[in-house]
Amino acid sequence: MNSIDSVESRNWRNVDLNLLIAFHYLFSSQSVSLAAQQAHVSQSAMSHNLAKLRTLFDDPLFYRRGHQMLPTEYAVTLAPKIKHILSHIDQELSHNHQFIPSQFDGQFKVGLTDYAEWLFAPAIYDHLRQLAPSAQILFHTINRDNYQALFDKQRIDAAIVGFTPASTGFLRHTLYTEDHVVLFDSTTVDRQQLATAKGFAQLPHALVSPDGSVATKVDTILNDLGLTRQVTTTSASFMSISRMLQGRSIVATLPSQLAKALQQHNQLSYCKPPIEMGGFDVSLISERHQHTTQKVQWLTGELLTLFKKN
Repeated sequence: MNSIDSVESRNWRNVDLNLLIAFHYLFSSQSVSLAAQQAHVSQSAMSHNLAKLRTLFDDPLFYRRGHQMLPTEYAVTLAPKIKHILSHIDQELSHNHQFIPSQFDGQFKVGLTDYAEWLFAPAIYDHLRQLAPSAQILFHTINRDNYQALFDKQRIDAAIVGFTPASTGFLRHTLYTEDHVVLFDSTTVDRQQLATAKGFAQLPHALVSPDGSVATKVDTILNDLGLTRQVTTTSASFMSISRMLQGRSIVATLPSQLAKALQQHNQLSYCKPPIEMGGFDVSLISERHQHTTQKVQWLTGELLTLFKKN
């Protein structure tokens, strides 16, 4: 009987709002002690709230594995609903509270991919701190696999990504369209070999791979041409890959803005790939229901302004 729609089966009038807040902290921290710290209550009080929640929802909600309190399947389904309820209450109560950046002493939480953080974090920091000098600017590494969880746990307010969110619950603004180039060390790689797809495929390749995969769109295109490349190394870090290229006969296919920055930083060279890869949009995303808050509206507006300037 753990259906969120079973309203008549529970006495909702006696539900303390603090229980929903406790659930939110437990879900985001996966720890009773950390949840207690975040809620500014004792650990025993948080344990008592968890017991009440389990009774209310007729579900264990969280179970211990090692040092973590992991959510049950039902808790995972509850989390976005409870988050929405708390967000709605916060919005209603603070509707008339004007957001003043110069007086804001809270946190702006921005999600960035590995390469976007390397490229844009300094400019974002400078821009936001100039307008909100008392604010903290927190950057979180984001990718296609973790962005939804980071938004659900309210660890980010907005994110800059190179993919389109699967959910319709996001607002998306295209910042620019990115192309690909081939990055290499011209002292060890003959640029002429990169003029043809065959020569490109014959060279050893380094691959940025956050999930450990050794195949990308490049392999699909080469396979269609009857060619196969050899990926000799992978790393989750763009910086590691760029260092691997130095003094070695290895090439890497990377987003153009990143490659140009790494080229200057590591004395590398780049050129257009000999295969047609197409580009991809780099976008600013935020949750629709959070975009009604003045802080998120201001943050996304300033990020859009910053990118228009550059």
